[in-house]
Order: sequence, then structure tokens, then C-alpha cells
Amino acid sequence: LDSAGSGIEGSTYFGGHWVDGLNLDFNHNYGDKFRGEVIADSIGNIYLVSSTFSQNMPSTPGAYMPTYKGKQDGFVASLSADLSSLRWGSFIGGSASDNALGIKLGATNNVYVAGAAKSDSIPFNTDALNPYGLGGSDGYIVNLDRNNGSFFSGTYNGTDKRDANFFVEVDDNGQVYVMGQTRGLYPIDSLDVYNNYGSAQFIHKLSSNLKVSIKATVFGDSSHARNNISPTAFMVDECKNVYVSGWGGGPNRDTAFKQGYTQYLPITTNALQTTTDGADFYFFVLDATWRKVNYATYFGGSNGDHVDGGTSRFAKDGTIYQAVCACGGPLNSDLPVTSTAYSRQNGSGNCNLAAVKIDFEGGEVVARAKADVDSSCVPYVANISNLSHNADTYYWVDPDGTVINSEISKITVTEPGPHSYMLVVMDTTCNYIDSTELVLFGFKDTVHASFQLDYDSCSNDFLVKTINTSLTADNYFWDFGDGFTSTLKDPVHRYMQSGSFVIKLFTKNSYCILSDSTEMVVKFKTRINTADFRYNYEPCKDGSSSSFTAIGTGFQEYNWDFGNGESANGPTVEYDFKESGRYTIRLSLRDTICQRYLEKDTVLEIFADGYSPDIPNVFTPNGDGLNDEFGLPDYIPHGYYKSFAMKIYNRWGSLLYETTDINALWDGTMDGNAMAEGVYFYTLYITDGCGMENEYNGFVHLMKN
Repeated sequence: LDSAGSGIEGSTYFGGHWVDGLNLDFNHNYGDKFRGEVIADSIGNIYLVSSTFSQNMPSTPGAYMPTYKGKQDGFVASLSADLSSLRWGSFIGGSASDNALGIKLGATNNVYVAGAAKSDSIPFNTDALNPYGLGGSDGYIVNLDRNNGSFFSGTYNGTDKRDANFFVEVDDNGQVYVMGQTRGLYPIDSLDVYNNYGSAQFIHKLSSNLKVSIKATVFGDSSHARNNISPTAFMVDECKNVYVSGWGGGPNRDTAFKQGYTQYLPITTNALQTTTDGADFYFFVLDATWRKVNYATYFGGSNGDHVDGGTSRFAKDGTIYQAVCACGGPLNSDLPVTSTAYSRQNGSGNCNLAAVKIDFEGGEVVARAKADVDSSCVPYVANISNLSHNADTYYWVDPDGTVINSEISKITVTEPGPHSYMLVVMDTTCNYIDSTELVLFGFKDTVHASFQLDYDSCSNDFLVKTINTSLTADNYFWDFGDGFTSTLKDPVHRYMQSGSFVIKLFTKNSYCILSDSTEMVVKFKTRINTADFRYNYEPCKDGSSSSFTAIGTGFQEYNWDFGNGESANGPTVEYDFKESGRYTIRLSLRDTICQRYLEKDTVLEIFADGYSPDIPNVFTPNGDGLNDEFGLPDYIPHGYYKSFAMKIYNRWGSLLYETTDINALWDGTMDGNAMAEGVYFYTLYITDGCGMENEYNGFVHLMKN
């Protein structure tokens, strides 16, 4: 298609008289029968690999194998960019069933083809790494001339069990990589490579002429020999990091070969998805040294996401473009999708195509180091592990600036305090650099417990904040003296009641096996917010001694005003009233520490020696709720009167109202009729609390406004 997707630049059928494009005789994963690959060179020439049963596939003279070899053969061909002509074509195989699954262009005129062969005598050079089959079925690699398909070199790879190459890659130095599955113990060339021994997925690196094995490893679930994943993508980036994508479980478990689940596969701490239901995708990045896994993650939902054969792609920057058959229907598909995705829902009753793009940043250089002990009582020795990715050069800078041009395995800390070591790592292949800081701390062989308290003694909240000022401690235990404890460094505690409490701090330096303790007392008082006082006096005797006591504590000043110009100070005072009368006693409290100012008034009456009550001479019965009734005022302590009678007369002496109830007041009416404004006369007959009988006469003005 053209770049806009709107026109066809070339299109053709390609095949023979029988079944082509199907890998039927080497079908061990779900979808294997659909495998093959197509690529293009820089000028658009097309290269493809697949499988065929046709004897008359369009091959070309001079190509590696221009004739059909028997049963199922692999097939490789190159067509012009517009698909108008066959540049060359070749069978690949022997007398048994074989296939071709992967293809990759080399650095010059090479094109590499990889696949699986049941035939053990595909013609390779005798100086090849493995010129003959190794038993069972094997992987193979063929190096051809990309211009005419002629043979350069080839080799088998594998074990004495079933093996298959699914993908082939070429790095910038022309070295060749294959990735595939094995049912045997794939040979690991060096124990100095990351591997999960006995696992069923292999990666193998060979020389460009396929004569020398450079490195080989296996990864996966090493406790089970069955294949964990069906491979879907493979790539080696510019920095020679190796990327693999595959999927396991789901429909793959339903085949006769019972492929393994994705449980127990190696996962890195920075994984996008760290758990699996056993039927997910798996992405794996091996760093350029083959000593570490740069990145490994699960990816998928819970409905058997898979691939129906075919391939996906890694870009050279470490980004994968993965095709997924996402299942579960519109309601149950839970494959992770982004919020801005083209479609966030499975539109099918079963499966839709999903596309996943993830940037692994697998080529990024990362400096990382870890000490087995990063703090202890001096002196101590820390063992150092260099966990960096993708670097081939390392150097350290110690705290005084000295550069050490080698890796460090041990650091001895002899002085207390923090000590900073910098690790600088470089990838000289890709000119990447990174650094990290490793801080080691030394403790003195002493420990000192100390703390301060932050609290408001004027508050009734009783909240205490601790400020831990201990030295060289790493464990703390607090006892707050009320049954509560804490192991935090700076706890906050609230007391439920007032009182005096002893706060104790116990500290420990676990590195030096030392401990210390200290304590501090905190006091809380309940601060009242209302003033009140008690009094004791004789109301029937002039000059009798009276006592007054303030209720509540925490005040620095107590001032008593006796309502007659005399005063006294103190929480408890004695006072003698010299004559009868009505006295307003005022207590003024002052807390100069917490800035509290409170007052309380109480009215006392001394009845002796002709005391007469204060009786109003005006009232206004207009219904406004103010001064609407006439009688003894409310502030007079009615309890001191033993008997009471009140009569109201008009100016002609007619009785308008009478009562013996001290609490019954005149409302300015007679028989329910309101009286007119004017002057009215009253007579009060009172026996007071001291036993004295008194008669009081007077007049009152009734006013409406």
C-alpha cells in the first residue's frame, strides 16, 4: 500500500499447486501453523519466509535449493518492491518435514533464515558449528546472498530433543542471534551468563559465518521443562541488549502438547505487571553483558489473551509493538488499555485485535549498587554488589575524591557519620553514562537518649508532641505514664484526663548493642471557663461574719467586690456586713498565665434592723415582655419570706387585686379588664425569714408606653 493507505502499489499471489503458507508438520504451539515473516530492505525489495507442500513453488536457478526436497519444506524468496517480479526463491529442507519461520537482513549482502528441521541432513559446510542434525528435531540457520539467494553458510543448533528457532536477529557487528524453544537441556556456553537452567526458551549468539558459538542461555520456569511461552517478537538493539516477547497459557494449554503456564517466570522489581493468572504475555530484556535481566514483566487480562501465530515487532529503541487477540467479549475483556485509546472496549462477542505499545528503555544505562550493611557501629566492613545495567566500564569515587578505576567488592568504614561513595558506569558501545550514590553510615560506640516536649499547658486538650533529640539511636520505646506506649521516633500523644505524668524514653543502638533512657514530667490541669463561688452568711443579723470561696483553680488573682465600695482578695475571704440591705457580690478571676478573665455576680440580702425590700414604683403592662407585671422583683430571694399578701387599690380605695402567692404578680387588670393609666396604691404584708412581720404601703404608676 502507499503511505496514505489509499492505493495499492503492488499485489500478487505467490505459491504452487498445493498447500502454501501453512506450517502444518511442525505445529507445537497454538497458531504455529500461521507462522512466517516478511521484511523489506532500504530500497523496498521484499524478503519472505514461509512453509510449503508445493513441488512447483517459483524458485530460481543459482539459489540455495531450487528444487523441492520432500514433505513440508521451508521456503525463502525475494520480490521486487512493486511485487511485479521474483528476484529469487529457494526451498530449505531435507527429506523430512521442515519449515522457515524467521528472516533478517545482515550487515552487507547477507540475509539470514531460521526455522526448525526434522531433516538431519540439510546441506551445510563441514566446518559449520553443527553441520548435521543433533537428534530429535533441531533449529537451523542459513546465511544466503540477499541478491540471488545463493548459499554462504549454515548450521544446526539444539539438543537431542525437539528444538526450533522462531526468530533470527543480527547486531551491528554482524553477529547472529536466534531465539526459540527446546525440550532438551540446551547447552549454555558459559556459566557467566544469566540463565534459568533447564528452562525451555533459549537465546543463542553465533558468529556471522555460523561457525562459532559465542553465547547461549535459557530463561523461564526452570522447574518445568515444558515451554512457558509461544514467542512473538525478538530484537537486539544498538547496544546489544536482547528483547523477547511471548505469551503462554490460554488456548495454548488446550493443544495436545500442553504448553506450560506463565507462572514462576523471572520478573524485575520495576515490572509493569508483577502477577499473572498463568495465561498472559511476557516481556523479557537481557542486558548486553548477558549477566543481568534489565526488565521482565507480565502483561494481560484474565480472558486468555493470545496471538494466532504471526509476529510482532520491537523497534531498535526498545519499544514493542505487540498484536494481541484480546478475548472476553464487550463486558469481560479486562486487557489494560489507556484512557485515550482508539477503542477502550472489546467490540466482539468473543475476541478483538488489541495493539500494545510499551517502551522498555532496555538500552538505557543504569548505575545501581547495594551494600549488605549500610550502617553499623564503626569499624565495620560492607560487602558491595554492583547491580548496574548495560555498562561495560565502571569506576568509583570515594568520599575524599579519589577515583578508583575498578569495581569495589568491600568498603571498610572506620569513622562515624555518613560516607558517600559514587559509582559511575558507562556503555562505551553506545556512549551512555550514569551514576549513583552509595551512602554508608558509621555509628559511634555510644548512645544518648534525650527529648523535648511541645504542649499547651493552658489547653484542656492535653496533647503532647515529642521532639526526639537522641544521638546514635535507631530504636525507640516511649512510656507515657498512662498505660500507653509507642515505638515511633517522634510520637504524638493525647492524655484523657488531667494530672501529672512521667514520660520515659528508652533508646537503643542495635548496631553497637547499647541503650540509654531518660524521663520528663508533664502536668495538666483542667481549666474552667466559668466563674462561680460558694458563700455562707447569716441574713438576719447585721455585722455577722460571712465567708466566700471561689470554685476552680489555676487563677493567680481573686478580687471580691461586696457591692458597698468595699473589696477583698484571695480564693477564700471573710467579711462582716455592717447593716441590712441588698448587696451585689462580684467575684473577678484573673489567670495571668493562660490569659483567662472571668466574673460572677450574686445578690445577697441582709434582713435585720428594719430592712425593707426594693419595690418598683412604675410598671408598663403593654405586652412587650418588659416590666409587664407588678410585685416583688425576681432578684429578691423569695425563699426568705415565711408569709406574703399583696392588695392593689385605685385612688378611691376600691380593691382591684389581692394575692397571698409571692410569685403571683399583678398584670394591671381587674376581672380581665385592663386598668387605665394612673396611680394605684398597694399594701404588702410580709413575714420575713428572720420572723419579723412588716407592712409596706406605697403607690405605683401604671403606664402603657
